[in-house]
Amino acid sequence: MKLHIQLFVTLFFCCYQTCAWATDRNHEIKYTDYLPRYQKTVSDFMITKVEYGARHTVVHFRCVANADKETIRFFGSQHERAWHIISNQRANSNEIFKRPADISNIRLNDNRIKGDLGSQEVAECQAQRGDIISCEIVFDNLPHYVRSISLIGGETDKTGADRFPLKDLQIKTQSSPMLGDKTQMQTLIEGFYRQQKTVRYPSILEVTTLQQDSIFSKEQKRHAAAASDDAITNAARPIDYMPRILQSVSDLNCHERFILQNVYFDDDKTEFSRRAQAIKTITMIAEHLQRYPDAKVALHGHTDIFGDQYNNLLLSEKRVMAVLRVLTEKGIDRKRIIINFYGGTHPLPLYKDGGHMNRRVEAEIICPKQ
Repeated sequence: MKLHIQLFVTLFFCCYQTCAWATDRNHEIKYTDYLPRYQKTVSDFMITKVEYGARHTVVHFRCVANADKETIRFFGSQHERAWHIISNQRANSNEIFKRPADISNIRLNDNRIKGDLGSQEVAECQAQRGDIISCEIVFDNLPHYVRSISLIGGETDKTGADRFPLKDLQIKTQSSPMLGDKTQMQTLIEGFYRQQKTVRYPSILEVTTLQQDSIFSKEQKRHAAAASDDAITNAARPIDYMPRILQSVSDLNCHERFILQNVYFDDDKTEFSRRAQAIKTITMIAEHLQRYPDAKVALHGHTDIFGDQYNNLLLSEKRVMAVLRVLTEKGIDRKRIIINFYGGTHPLPLYKDGGHMNRRVEAEIICPKQ
């Protein structure tokens, strides 16, 4: 009986700790540093932000794969290669804190491949050159007087050294004037992508949700208002603002332009770079059109800004036709699909200097007049 009580208390305490940890991370973030300050000796990774909770600190990590078929490994907090947080030595003390770090939400190009990593677990991320790998590094809060930390351990390079060496990450208080904002974070992310020789999948979802919402709201209202006069003619016009990302079929509204998430193309290619994910997104359009048989869809094909203009025009046509073929295979009448293509003449506002995110297809549902 005594053993059972002890076991119950232990399980209850573990469950409480787990729930408190999840609540702290997901719902009780006290403040966020969108402008992390740190030192690194390699250029293929970055810290995008640091979240400070009541009990835990969460460091958001992002890196770029350097080669095709590259394997990047993440280790649980009790593994011999686990990441550890080490405080820099205090000026008036020899006391140094070392904390193991938990890893969660490992993502490949914004698609989560692993949630919370077990203490002894190893998660392998198989990536192609230019893929974006991200995760969250979680550790218990340090004493208030600790002002900077280093990150040791984790994946190793070919020489056996730490693959992602990070030093002197500043720990900031809630009153710090150096916390930064989301716009500054996005500027750093864009700069990080531009530094890389190849980036296959910048986080366009994060881009559109950070600094484009206010622009979108204003321009989209104007766009939708113009549709009341002639929806089909209006839908054939290119737009000069950054549309939202289509994430679910419930997002679809009349006369609202969307970028089709995961419908992207490699350089000079007309095949989807991630076919299964692209089909899943296009299926949302098909489902909406099946539900509303009087509606139509306008598709807009684009390329990046580089290369011959005429060839880019043909390339954008072939890309938009790839989406059309999927819709017709799903049973959508060809007469309900309007095709537009522009080559590289209309890059996204955040990629006017070029970037593979310009290789996209936009969609807009055209509803009949009520």
